[in-house]
Amino acid sequence: MRDPHTVAAIARALRYVHGDDTARAMLTNGTTLAAIIDALLRSPLANRDAGKSMTRALMSNDFIVTPDFGSTWHIKYVYDRPKSLNIVDLAVITLDHGTFASTDIRLLLAMDRVVEHREMDYAGGAFVSPVLTAGGTDMPTR
Repeated sequence: MRDPHTVAAIARALRYVHGDDTARAMLTNGTTLAAIIDALLRSPLANRDAGKSMTRALMSNDFIVTPDFGSTWHIKYVYDRPKSLNIVDLAVITLDHGTFASTDIRLLLAMDRVVEHREMDYAGGAFVSPVLTAGGTDMPTR
């Protein structure tokens, strides 16, 4: 796992908003970047930390991202109002394929890259690593 803290933050946000079973399904079956952004923004994370997690999810190689953006791409942030620094969405601009909205981008947790990582906390690491493969947990969702 290249960025265990980002995976843990996303797992915690999905669990907070959707609960264990749905979050597990979203990570293992894939979900849109828009759904992840929504969960990050609705979680207790600060907006700047949610924005960092959005960006790192696309760059970390811990998620399989579709469609393939090609070799050159850029993230365009969408803010809630002019002169605001509160991120509400993002889009990916590519040279070859144009612009992809967050609703057009799917992320799937790359399970072959997920290993037990001591730096991850209980809410993130324990959820992502053994729980997804074992299929159950008694951890609280909120």
